Amino acid sequence: MKATLSPVISHIVQGTIAAAASAEKLNRGIKRYKRMLQFAKGAVHIAEIEFGIADMMITRDDPYDWREAARLYNDILERTPYGLLRGAAMAGKAELVIRKSDKAEIAEAIELAGQAFVMLKQFMGEQDFFSLKALVVEAELRLKRNAKGDGARAIALFERAVKNGKDHPYWQARAMIGVAEIQPSKTTAARIALCQKAMQLLEDRPHDYFYLKARLLECELRYRRGTTSDKKYAYPSLAKVAQDGADFISLKVRALLGMAEHTSRATALSLIQKVKETDDLEPHFYDRAQALETALTAPKGKPASAGKKSK
Repeated sequence: MKATLSPVISHIVQGTIAAAASAEKLNRGIKRYKRMLQFAKGAVHIAEIEFGIADMMITRDDPYDWREAARLYNDILERTPYGLLRGAAMAGKAELVIRKSDKAEIAEAIELAGQAFVMLKQFMGEQDFFSLKALVVEAELRLKRNAKGDGARAIALFERAVKNGKDHPYWQARAMIGVAEIQPSKTTAARIALCQKAMQLLEDRPHDYFYLKARLLECELRYRRGTTSDKKYAYPSLAKVAQDGADFISLKVRALLGMAEHTSRATALSLIQKVKETDDLEPHFYDRAQALETALTAPKGKPASAGKKSK
């Protein structure tokens, strides 16, 4: 028998996370839940309200929000030994590691997401909002780790979420993006179609990280296909991603480099310089920018050799 969502958790799913949430709406929700927390009694009630604040903070994604969410998830796990709320908190805590690079943390988060899914499936079934979240988060973490077998496992998890996620378009869209990014057996046209479908599902969230990622991936795949209309569409669309995704360094840089690979030499060098001046630039982006710059500036007739970032 499935568990019943409490009023607090039901509100989170229906009104704040599963639906498009504006920054204003999220700010109001966080303030409301923090006021509720001041008068809450009982460990379960307190934990539910903390969970609402944590998940809304992840959605809002302001500076320090994820750090505060981590503190709240840990508090919830201390208060809640078993059940739906614990599974949802485990999935939320695992999601926080997606932006990290420490291999040990990623491995722990993959295990945590897997445990969350087992618990959530027992209480809510495979098609529940938080069950799908656990599947998609584990898949995304496996892609980030990229150890032996992770790619195949991630594809299986993404496809499972696509199949079961019809009632929860946000997680279905994230799973579609994952399949489009890593499924080599699908044609380029099919992968482009998945990106387009994901953007349709996320159309009320045009500044969401995953909407922008779908748009970015669509452009990269269009350049790979290489028709005249694809090239005409991709460049301005990448520029839009770089503009709207200014707060997401990896997306912005990836878009700028994609533009640099398909424009004039002078414009490309200007875009590359923007990439190299980016704070907290990941080494692989620097190496890609340096290789492209070297190729563009090498004397004619001489082979270009990419330089490495000096320590």
